[in-house]
Amino acid sequence: MPEKRVIAITGAAGFLAGHLLESLRKKGAETVEVDSRTGVDILDFEKLKGLPPFDTMVHLAARTFVPDSYKDSLGYFSTNVTGTLNCLELCKLRKADFIFASTYVYGKPERLPVGEDHPLSMWQPYAASKIIGESLCMAYCQNFGINCCILRIFNMYGPGQDVRFLIPTIIEGLKSGKLSLKTSTPRRDFVYVLDVVSAIEKCIGSGFSGTAVYNVGTGESHSVAEVVGIIKELMKSDASVSYEEVRREAEVDDVYSDISKIKQELGWKPGFDLRAGFRHYLDFIGTRL
Repeated sequence: MPEKRVIAITGAAGFLAGHLLESLRKKGAETVEVDSRTGVDILDFEKLKGLPPFDTMVHLAARTFVPDSYKDSLGYFSTNVTGTLNCLELCKLRKADFIFASTYVYGKPERLPVGEDHPLSMWQPYAASKIIGESLCMAYCQNFGINCCILRIFNMYGPGQDVRFLIPTIIEGLKSGKLSLKTSTPRRDFVYVLDVVSAIEKCIGSGFSGTAVYNVGTGESHSVAEVVGIIKELMKSDASVSYEEVRREAEVDDVYSDISKIKQELGWKPGFDLRAGFRHYLDFIGTRL
């Protein structure tokens, strides 16, 4: 990682940012924390302009829980689009680089694995808000020369994640002795939060220019039932598990990433397979017996 760079992190009180900040501090990096819970809302451009100087912004602030994006579309698009616009405008004023945490934006895949050149799809409101954010990154790069690195993060998990997401739901259900889930069959590319942190750090240290787009995943998919089985085994749980087999709106049956580009260009690869990631997660939160 380059020396003497000041890194601003939005959503600093959030799940991914907490792990990133811890890692950056251990490396001696200087950081600027940006979060509405600490008095700086990305929707308030005047407040943003009052931030101390920085060289790179890692934009993690977003609303991310997909079911809520249907219930509160205005709030999601406001935070995820207008907030991103404000942060890019600040980077334009500061002549700073911009790293954007995007998501899986491909919809139902036409081919597997899914590479960065796969067509994009506004298949649900959350993904749509991130696609618009990516377009803003590209516009600010083309029109104002802001260097932008876009990271399309697949199904991230790890300690501190919102309890409504799948992996925390599984762990809490197994701890309680009874786990009920909607479906067992969808397959996803689950990537551990510490691997996402290392991808961001690789991006910070890469000296990227223009607009760079990378998938961040493992290149493997696992079903919900497989995930439950591994976690149940690691926890030595005898909890009952049931599935309603109810499909969600806009469900994708199987997806996994092509990560050859980020491997070749940034030298990044995941350090945790699924079992190792779950083991580290459970050790971290102190639930593994």
